[in-house]
Amino acid sequence: MAIFFCFEHTMSITVRLWKSFSDLSNIYICSMKIYTLLILSVFLSCKSTSYFSSPNDILEKDCTMALVSGATEQGKLSVQFETGHTANNFVMLRNAGGVAEKIPLDSVNYYQLGNEYFFPKEINLDAYDIPGRYNVGLPNVRNILFVKRLTKEGAAIGLFELFISGRKTNDGFDHYDYFVSFANHDRLEAISTRGNLFFPKFNEKMSDIVKDCPALADKVKQKENGYSLGQISIDSKKNEVIRKIIFEYNDCTLKAQETLKNKVTLITNKQSCQKKKLNTKSIKY
Repeated sequence: MAIFFCFEHTMSITVRLWKSFSDLSNIYICSMKIYTLLILSVFLSCKSTSYFSSPNDILEKDCTMALVSGATEQGKLSVQFETGHTANNFVMLRNAGGVAEKIPLDSVNYYQLGNEYFFPKEINLDAYDIPGRYNVGLPNVRNILFVKRLTKEGAAIGLFELFISGRKTNDGFDHYDYFVSFANHDRLEAISTRGNLFFPKFNEKMSDIVKDCPALADKVKQKENGYSLGQISIDSKKNEVIRKIIFEYNDCTLKAQETLKNKVTLITNKQSCQKKKLNTKSIKY
């Protein structure tokens, strides 16, 4: 009996061990299957990934590219100025046939994604935390980045936004900075709204910039609510006030242009009518 009990107990332990081994094998097999699926999914995603992290960190996004020559091209755009992977003085555009073309940065007027337009501008990058930023530039010019246009085409003062994703900054927060360009400026020129064009003495300087719209200039000069800033104003407040004034100024100048155009049209039509009358009188019957 003792021998039989010992044999039965041994068999019981053996069966339990075998079941444990089988369970572990199943777990291992399942784990390997999951691992294989993960590797496969990562591989497939790498093959088809496209993203827009910021205007200067794009991979394979459908866009329209407008060139300085006046030509336009369509395709999948890649810009890697923030990553440092391929930061250089060109962008990549892959056409419908899958052929990738290197387009020199100095040939690009802007690119369009959806309803948004992004223009290359010369930026003082010493104030910005962008990896590989000194690899970007035109011949004899440094630090060219794409910024989003916030104002309408042909605006007297163009307002542009530089966005840097929090994934690229030391503090982990998204950063927004703003720049202006004037109609008579070089296409790459951009002036920071933090700079000495506006500060110190913001209201004095800004009222002078918009002086050809007297009503607006007076609001700024008199420091009316919503039109005034101090040197120590927080950035969000500065951006709000400057944006408001620029948009009002652009509306003012646009209306002035339309009024002038209507006056010219009226004068031209009047002169044309007078000429016709003179021609009619000179006809002899």
